Amino acid sequence: MLLVLVTSAFSVGCTDDRLRSGPPDHVWGELGLSDGRLKKPRAMTIDDQDQIYIVDMTARIQVFDSDGKYLRG
Repeated sequence: MLLVLVTSAFSVGCTDDRLRSGPPDHVWGELGLSDGRLKKPRAMTIDDQDQIYIVDMTARIQVFDSDGKYLRG
């Protein structure tokens, strides 16, 4: 399973036990191509309403709320 994670350092990427020392603070999406799923996430940003925009390698931009709920693509 591929997960996007954000740690207290606000890094984004795929989970890999070699790269983290504890559980992620938040998780958005799972591996896949449908709404709310990501294929190799590559960048993210947060707007002034705390919505998280994540772009993956398919060039899709998906929007999640701060709790990880898919809002729109």
